[in-house]
Amino acid sequence: MASASLNNEAKESFITKIVNLNPDAYMGCFDKKYIFVENGVQIAVTLTCPKVPYGGNSGDSAFVEVAAPPTIEFTADEKANVEKLMAALGI
Repeated sequence: MASASLNNEAKESFITKIVNLNPDAYMGCFDKKYIFVENGVQIAVTLTCPKVPYGGNSGDSAFVEVAAPPTIEFTADEKANVEKLMAALGI
């Protein structure tokens, strides 16, 4: 198991990479939560390091591959209904 200081260094390195993707969205860190704003909505992200490593680090194959969700195709009637609803809502 990694030391607490090593875990903190890893988390700080990781969050720095995330912040660098969109620095204008990052508000700061409060109560161990990293706060971002996306489309006017605040998003709080908490990072943790597992006590027991998952997957490749431990030789455990705990991860299960999940198929991508199916693509949804809308019918012409469904599209027309959405357009009517949007018009009625003034969107």
